[in-house]
Amino acid sequence: MNVLEKEKMLLWSDFDNLLIKYNWTYDDYERALRVVHTRTIMIHKREPNARWVNQYNEEILRAWDANMDIQFVLDPYACAKYLMSYTTKPEREMSLLLEATHKECREGNMSVREEMKKLTGTFFNHRQVSVQEAIYRATKMPLTYSSRGFVFIPAHSNSCKFLKPHNILKEMDPNDQNIYMSNLADKYFDRPNDPEYDICMADFASKYEIVSINKNVKNPKTPIKRLQTLNFAIKKRCNRKAIIRYPYFNRETDKENFYETLLSLYLPIRSRDDLKKPYELFYQIG
Repeated sequence: MNVLEKEKMLLWSDFDNLLIKYNWTYDDYERALRVVHTRTIMIHKREPNARWVNQYNEEILRAWDANMDIQFVLDPYACAKYLMSYTTKPEREMSLLLEATHKECREGNMSVREEMKKLTGTFFNHRQVSVQEAIYRATKMPLTYSSRGFVFIPAHSNSCKFLKPHNILKEMDPNDQNIYMSNLADKYFDRPNDPEYDICMADFASKYEIVSINKNVKNPKTPIKRLQTLNFAIKKRCNRKAIIRYPYFNRETDKENFYETLLSLYLPIRSRDDLKKPYELFYQIG
């Protein structure tokens, strides 16, 4: 192929001769392509000396005198992933840099304060900001738009919680252990007893919004239902359901946490006590 590439004029018969030279049939060539490419792709017929030429459009090339590589979109997910990886390339590099710094701090037996100071210095000294992003941030323009909201679900029983504000803690009894703010899981377990709310935590987070009862909601489009004990209420989302996010645990190396999260998300329960250990066995036999 490298020898053929040096020739100025090539015909597709040269490709056929190449197959003959290596004792391949065209079926063998197609099978080899299926091994190399695991996803559905479109392969263009071209001469051997054009294999390093990006796919282009002649009309667009006249209007846009720059490099292009046009491809048919056969996998929407792959297309979205490519766009995100391209636009967030500096963020990915920063993540790798912070990960390397974190590893270096662990190996150096640094204290938490020293490690945080080093990570902060790494972030501020290596963060790349384009002119466009700087303008957007300075003028407080939104960097992203989304047709749907998304919500994080603290499905695991050992999920982190925020402390209550300092002014509230000062007024509390020093022996009072209720020092954490309620999270979405707490509100899910405190939902009304109506049959309408006999749903799993994933559906609850996706379908309903949490609103404070102290907030004056004028003319709500959907009915508001108060929780049983907490000072919050819930109302159905007006438009689309929210996209859920939740902690991930490896099924092979961390089975109990994996199955606990799975059961908490998709089993309609009123308390975490409804789930019995071991969670893997409870998942299998209920």
